[in-house]
Amino acid sequence: GFQGKLGRFKYLLPSLVSRLAPAAGKGSAMGVYNTFQFMGVFFGGLLGGVIYGSLGVNAVFVTVALVLSLWAFTSYTVRPFRLLDSLTVRIKPEALSACRDAFSAIEGVEEVMVFEDEQVAYLKIDKQALDQTALDALIRQ
Repeated sequence: GFQGKLGRFKYLLPSLVSRLAPAAGKGSAMGVYNTFQFMGVFFGGLLGGVIYGSLGVNAVFVTVALVLSLWAFTSYTVRPFRLLDSLTVRIKPEALSACRDAFSAIEGVEEVMVFEDEQVAYLKIDKQALDQTALDALIRQ
């Protein structure tokens, strides 16, 4: 029922954008999200003011109720997202060249970005499928 589907709403939108975006595009995705957020505030206020000025306060409430109903219906019917978690791992300088392939080979590691200057690997992982033992063994090397 509806109560069971409420679990989909436990993540806030910025968190969803961050978790759904590819590792290399997370900053761009957050920038686009923020742009649309502020555009929504601007156009929502503008539209609300126009409706209030021409039709009155009750029309504003009816319009907001309709938009929220549409959003709730859309949110309810969308399939659940596959959410990945992020993990940042320090890498020893001598292991930098082979670490991308080694991390990619671990079950549950979906995406690997290596920042050689910082000696860090940024991983997107599926916690349900992650081979934690293999990941821990690789990190300890």
